[in-house]
Amino acid sequence: MSTDPSSSGSALSGTARGGWLVAAVLLVALSVSAWFMLHQASAHPFSGRAKPPVCGALGTPGTGDFITATARSDGLFADFDSRAVRCDVLVGAVRVELAVLTAAVLPSGGSAPGSQGYVESFLKQRGSAGVRFASVGGPWRSAFVEDGRGVERLIADDNGVVVLAAARNTDRETFLRVARGAVEALRAAPPPD
Repeated sequence: MSTDPSSSGSALSGTARGGWLVAAVLLVALSVSAWFMLHQASAHPFSGRAKPPVCGALGTPGTGDFITATARSDGLFADFDSRAVRCDVLVGAVRVELAVLTAAVLPSGGSAPGSQGYVESFLKQRGSAGVRFASVGGPWRSAFVEDGRGVERLIADDNGVVVLAAARNTDRETFLRVARGAVEALRAAPPPD
């Protein structure tokens, strides 16, 4: 029987190191799991749907004072993606056209896939044509308004959904109020069947 204190100390320190290693691995696993659950919880309810019921969701009781009309084209979306679901939102005398693209129809490759990558690509493409954008806050991950030219335009990344809003004959503050309200109403709409 050995009573050498150095031999029992090294066995204890090896056990302690193993315990710390297990604790570190568990902490990393829990962190990744929590991040994944948080990321999934923040995804837009329509992100997995190719053709979400945008007009129906905005017309749902409890989603604000929106009156929706059937989509119509008067040129505000002439250069926007044909896969988008379109809807007009009327609040008082203000009519804002919406076009919504979901992650289900967006390409998922590249350095910034999905809605975020689509918005970045859109901004680069329009920027190369001389269009300037300004960032705006709201209920979305990121959004940008186009500078001037008589038409208010906004493109927003709402965690798996791209929303383009456009209006004529309105001031920026009113336009942004309606656009923010529409995005909030879409997110609050009952989940699709």
